[in-house]
Amino acid sequence: MKRIAITVSVVGLVFGVAILAQTQTESVELELIRLENEVNDAWIKRDVEAYARLLADDYISTNSYGDMKTKAQSMETPTERVSAEQELIKLENEWADA
Repeated sequence: MKRIAITVSVVGLVFGVAILAQTQTESVELELIRLENEVNDAWIKRDVEAYARLLADDYISTNSYGDMKTKAQSMETPTERVSAEQELIKLENEWADA
């Protein structure tokens, strides 16, 4: 009878730990998604203060061309109000020069 009680306790403990780990993983995932959305919103709205608050001091971004930017360099971009058409022209010129 003791064996059954111990076995049931161990199984219950294992399932409890598994459920807790899954819950913590989901909450971390949701927090990361929330932060990603905040960064994207700050970028779209050109909210430099929010963007600076959300990026780490040692932040480095790499674009699809392999160009790297530090936090300070990335902070220059949101302050520039560039239309989508101007951005496409800029990209076309970069591609032509490559």
